Amino acid sequence: MIDFLHMVRKIFGVLIGILGYLALITGASVITIAVIDSAARPEKWDGNVFLILAMASAVLIGLSMTKAGQDIFESTEGQFEKDRGPGRWFYRGIFISFAAVFFWNLIYSFAQMEYHPEQADSIRMRSILISAIAGVGILMFIRNEVSAYRLRKAVNEKRYRHNLTGTRRFEGLCTGRSDYGISTLLNGKIHIGDPVIITTPEGKEEDDRITSVTVRGKERKAAADTQITITLEKHKELPKYASVSTTRTFADRESGEAENPYLNALMENFQKLLNDQDYMTYLITSLSKASFLVPAYDRKDEEGITHTAYPTVGSAMLKEKRVLPVFTDWDALARYRTACRNPEMYAKVMTYEECLNLKEEHYESLVVNPFGKAAFYLSPQTIMNMRKLENELNENSKQQDSENAG
Repeated sequence: MIDFLHMVRKIFGVLIGILGYLALITGASVITIAVIDSAARPEKWDGNVFLILAMASAVLIGLSMTKAGQDIFESTEGQFEKDRGPGRWFYRGIFISFAAVFFWNLIYSFAQMEYHPEQADSIRMRSILISAIAGVGILMFIRNEVSAYRLRKAVNEKRYRHNLTGTRRFEGLCTGRSDYGISTLLNGKIHIGDPVIITTPEGKEEDDRITSVTVRGKERKAAADTQITITLEKHKELPKYASVSTTRTFADRESGEAENPYLNALMENFQKLLNDQDYMTYLITSLSKASFLVPAYDRKDEEGITHTAYPTVGSAMLKEKRVLPVFTDWDALARYRTACRNPEMYAKVMTYEECLNLKEEHYESLVVNPFGKAAFYLSPQTIMNMRKLENELNENSKQQDSENAG
């Protein structure tokens, strides 16, 4: 069933995009023909003006439909669906359609009353009715856009509040030392002079600053999403699998905010380093200590009792139908368009164990940052294997402590 709905959405996005392209091409072609015709025969200019304006509206509607189709198609492209409803450009296309009807109705009505003054009353009544309907649509869109702007502003305030570089974010995982400095697997964009937080595998955090960036042996002022070498103002070397980021590890249940830069840096390199025992040890340890953001809503049942509900994410690639999404920070949560468009949504801060307990009660599996570059899917079998490995690590740690004490 999930596969079928996934395919239907994809086809719908393609159809909307094709219709948009057709409207765009048709409008542009008719405008071109009308302009050429008017230039050749100036006496037809008055009649062609209305046609050109109408086709200009068609071009705007076509552009909106093309973007809407792209949004709908791309929302199904990843492993998890970003959105279950139409995107903002879908509603913008409807708004442009209403606006075109509203203004064209006024222009057409004035022209009709000039040529047919005897029908002025009926034309005026028809114009008022059509304008009222279109006006209601325009007002509803404006109200929706104002609400969406306020929600985006509230989300972005939490998204960038703890970021040292403002709106630019990066996490880098240090993998060793090279001739040019500290080798780093970078996710995001980094600049020379950026203030950074160094996090060691043991969880210790220190402030520092980027003094140079080298990519493939060449010094750069900036770099993004690649293997780089950096030098720092204070630290000449870093432990293997330390992280360099723009945020500190942070969690506050009251404000509903959390940051997990070290865990992000580890997860973003999972496919490259999953066979490294030290890396897996740090990943499991960091995951078990992390606090996550879980989107939630308050719902009342038939008896008026309020319950907390948690949304699920769909996936055409997975058999599980109830996948609980959790997020390492608001930057990751902001990509969850369905939740962030809902004014009733808020984020609960939960520990890893609390997320697992919630999964056991209501869900089949969970996924960390489902809409980012490094979605980390935790199936029941994966959770079981990680739990087993975590217990082994704890036993080894206790044994080593007892040997040291002896």
